[in-house]
Amino acid sequence: MTFEDRKLHFRDLHESGQLRLDLAMDTTSGTYIGYCVSSVSAEMAVEVESLFVDKAYSSAGIGTALVTRELAWMDSCGVVRKRVSVGCGNEDTGAFYRKFGFYPRMTVIEQKTDPE
Repeated sequence: MTFEDRKLHFRDLHESGQLRLDLAMDTTSGTYIGYCVSSVSAEMAVEVESLFVDKAYSSAGIGTALVTRELAWMDSCGVVRKRVSVGCGNEDTGAFYRKFGFYPRMTVIEQKTDPE
């Protein structure tokens, strides 16, 4: 998915009220250092759409705090399924998500099509 595609996807989710965004800020510098974006479907399934923490803060527990906050929100919504999609190249995040009880259930392989 291109950056433009993701922006449109998130905009559509936001406009439908199905998007949650949590931001992490370095209060000393006033700069944003991370975020977590989640969406909820009409079937009450929630997905962590995107998680990012600036590399300079990667061992400071920011990602853990963001995901913990998202999970609390998910529980308060009464969701029936929680999911995280991990893109190719980010497979090393498995250990991080396992500490929250997320485990691989399937691998989806897509055929790449060239734009015309």
